[in-house]
Amino acid sequence: MKTTASLLFLLIFISTACEQQQTELTIVEKGVSLQLATERKQKISDVVYKLFFEIPEDKAEPIPATLSLSFKLSDSSQPLVLDFKEKKENLNSISIGETSVPYDFTNEHVIINPENLKAGVNQLDFSFTAGDLSLNRNDDFLYTLLVPDRARTLFPVFDQPNIKAKYALTLSIPQNWEAVSNGKALDERNSGNRKTVVFEETKVISSYLFAFATGKFSKRTDEGSGMTMYYREQDQEKVDRNAPEIFAIHSKSLKWLEEYTGVPYPYVKFDFVLIPPFQYGGMEHPGNVFYRESTLMLDEGASINQKLRRASLIAHETAHMWFGNLVTMDWFNDVWLKEVFANQMASKIMNPEFPEIDHELNFLLSYYPRAMKVDRTAGSHPIQQPLGNLQNAGTLYGNIIYNKAPIIMRNLEDILGEEAFKDALTEYLKTYYEKNATWDDLISIMKGYTEKDLSKWSSDWVQVKGAPVYEYQVDEQKSVISFTQKQDVGDQIWPQKIAYTSSKDVGKQYQVFLDRKQVNAPFQIGNQPSMINTDGRGYGYFRVSQTDWESQYETYGKSEKAITRAAFWLNSWEGVLHNDLQPLLVFEKLMEAVSQEKNPLVIADNLNIMSTIFWQYLDEEEKSKKGEQVEKQLLERILVEEDASIKKTLYRNLISLTYSKSGGEQLYEIWKSKGSIIDLNLSESELVTLAYHVKLRQVEGANNVLNEQLSLLKNVDRVKRMKFIIPALSANEADRDAFFESLKIPGNRASEPWVIEAISFLHHPLRQKTSAKYVEESLQMIKEIQETGIPDVLDTISAACNTLSFSFGDKSGLFCRKVFTVSATTTER
Repeated sequence: MKTTASLLFLLIFISTACEQQQTELTIVEKGVSLQLATERKQKISDVVYKLFFEIPEDKAEPIPATLSLSFKLSDSSQPLVLDFKEKKENLNSISIGETSVPYDFTNEHVIINPENLKAGVNQLDFSFTAGDLSLNRNDDFLYTLLVPDRARTLFPVFDQPNIKAKYALTLSIPQNWEAVSNGKALDERNSGNRKTVVFEETKVISSYLFAFATGKFSKRTDEGSGMTMYYREQDQEKVDRNAPEIFAIHSKSLKWLEEYTGVPYPYVKFDFVLIPPFQYGGMEHPGNVFYRESTLMLDEGASINQKLRRASLIAHETAHMWFGNLVTMDWFNDVWLKEVFANQMASKIMNPEFPEIDHELNFLLSYYPRAMKVDRTAGSHPIQQPLGNLQNAGTLYGNIIYNKAPIIMRNLEDILGEEAFKDALTEYLKTYYEKNATWDDLISIMKGYTEKDLSKWSSDWVQVKGAPVYEYQVDEQKSVISFTQKQDVGDQIWPQKIAYTSSKDVGKQYQVFLDRKQVNAPFQIGNQPSMINTDGRGYGYFRVSQTDWESQYETYGKSEKAITRAAFWLNSWEGVLHNDLQPLLVFEKLMEAVSQEKNPLVIADNLNIMSTIFWQYLDEEEKSKKGEQVEKQLLERILVEEDASIKKTLYRNLISLTYSKSGGEQLYEIWKSKGSIIDLNLSESELVTLAYHVKLRQVEGANNVLNEQLSLLKNVDRVKRMKFIIPALSANEADRDAFFESLKIPGNRASEPWVIEAISFLHHPLRQKTSAKYVEESLQMIKEIQETGIPDVLDTISAACNTLSFSFGDKSGLFCRKVFTVSATTTER
């Protein structure tokens, strides 16, 4: 379906201020409709929320709260609608001064009659019990996560990005807890076993960016930058090892962005909180960024890929201070815009910080595979999508906005040129400083920096879904090469410049601009193209036959240029998916390539493709035969590999690809030695993961491996996570069934990273004979899963579907088609 209008309930209610008052008719939908948001934006301004929450130590106890709401109305003739997605009983009272204000509470909204409003400044005082849905309450800490429309689950609010407001927060918390929010802590008063923390009023921000965290956190302040890091990690040596680099990356990112944009950092402080079960890699609350702790607190001997991911994440969240926080999308249909700029700026920032990294290669491997993962399917959708109601905004997030959009934005920068692009962004930030802007607003500014038709370019790349498929054909009589876009997508064209090499001179690249269904390029006889997209910048699938591919492997699969090798293998994977290449032959060539590959980024991607082919395409006989060969190959190279990053990459893929009984026993021996038998010092978290995989493979004599590992853990949060995941690894099918049933209760899905990891074990290919039933039930839960906030679960289910379809044929293949169909209908809203 392409609209949610038919699914929304329209309620008509009568708002009465007193018994004799004339009634008024108001239409209100659940959620925050675009119509409601548009009407409110036109008449509401100068909003200030003064909030107080009394946080009990027991996570089961309710949280009393108050709100003093100040705002200006340009028109007081209509009822005022606030958003509060909670039970009616949670709202105790509304008053103006000492006078109680009558209100209606219906369909997730609080409605106040115009009789109690006035043109100009209004102030309303609320007494309520805070909603729990977005408070993420744990035994000894809690944190808010209000994106995209979750502020309304916590307190009464105008929950839309284009009504920016100031927030003044006061928290009453247990005396031994810490607290952090967007503003500075101005005052802290102790009283018995409680303390009250008063925070400075913020600058204007959107409702989804308001945040606080409180609980038993340790903290460390960096003297140079003044930043404070709040964390839960109890391994002090690990904290000491990571903290200096974490602070340094933040400081470098801030300095770079100030210089690039010409706009000083717009907020009064920059603190961040490291949270073990955090749902995402990071969330960019101004002055109060939240991160998943494991992404920043790296284990000793972390790979270059892990270090780069950490640095990129920090730069990404820092870039959001300008792109998303300072200038915010007007409506969540443009949520991709803040994400693409954060990704693009992060890539720019990281180049000088990782000189040993091939950044063109990193861009290719970071974005292209993930974007194509969705764009090649029936669940594909445009980068920019319509959004009729903010309650559906969670469906917009995913690989297209995070991974396809950066590719397209780099394309736009190429059109304008680097300096013009930078100047246009500076104008954009200064024009819409502390305001909201649309994609069209940005394009309007950028049109002044180029003569190209950016409206047409935007339509081609931003408003249309899918990816092109290209073929080429040589006409020797006319000395012409015809490049043709083959798939049937109507009149759609994705204009882009493609590089190719010839059979005569493989070291020289030619370029052709594909802006029509068929483009002809001249050539000399004997100098035909031999590989298209040799620089990896073209987006799509470049069709290749099995015969041509085998000859390309010798030349381009072994090219001296890492980016050419990577582009070759990515296109080879597309060839497998399009049934042009035989999976087993590609797998065998990958085994050969991995034995020789020296680039850590390429080898990681090659092994990822290998693993996918192994589990999804090879039959049981082929798995048995190739599994032992791969296990031996990886183990032998681990033992002799000197590059620490490659060594860890090989080790992680040895775990992933182990299939044989002897391979499982080898994993058990590695676990017992804590990695010493393969010359690796495995961290606590790595040993936990290894124990999971030993248990999954039912290694003889290793029945107690999980309990033994659990007893060795020192980190209390890791203990909780492991206890949660263990039932998903049970050898008893009934235990796994019971665990899956427990996930149907939304409260049991609160720690989303834990849930995703557990589901990956339930749906592991080794368990595929018992996991089919989970797929069907999961599909029935997709809408609820999206509404309760675990979008990554869909990726796990899709992967399980793919595995099942190769093992069980049409029935499980139908599950996959259902997944793609659901994806298509839920994202095209």
